[in-house]
Amino acid sequence: MKKISSMIEDKMRNFRNEMEDCPHSFISNAIIGHQLYGSINENEQENDLKERLDEGWAKSKNEMRNAKFSRQKMRKMQNSKIRN
Repeated sequence: MKKISSMIEDKMRNFRNEMEDCPHSFISNAIIGHQLYGSINENEQENDLKERLDEGWAKSKNEMRNAKFSRQKMRKMQNSKIRN
């Protein structure tokens, strides 16, 4: 259990560091994807780019939320084993 818990904490720490240190890589990847797969219509392009950027930030928030939930669940399991 300690190993999994430390792996989750490491993943969260690495993810936060990457978002702080390299936000430009996320934005550049979103723009390149937009250029490659985006629409020809200008209005659709603008909406598509906004969706791509929002989707990426939503994914990052969900990953952090899932990691936090997993860590909390692990702690509850550890506490219940200690009590039993």
